Amino acid sequence: MTVATVPARLAERGDPWAGAGERPQSLEPLLEMSQRDLASGMMDAPWPPVYPKQPGEPPRVAPSRAKKT
Repeated sequence: MTVATVPARLAERGDPWAGAGERPQSLEPLLEMSQRDLASGMMDAPWPPVYPKQPGEPPRVAPSRAKKT
């Protein structure tokens, strides 16, 4: 599929996202799951290197390359 073929595909199959905003869902279950994970010791995923180091973020280096302290 390319940008040029999208209009024909939408005409043939309809818009798969039509009505997606009609039944919004809450993010609360995901936020609660994240809090449970953090409370159990699971760290946040590493952020891309262009971002400043975030609190609770694991090291951004492979364990095999980590400096031994």
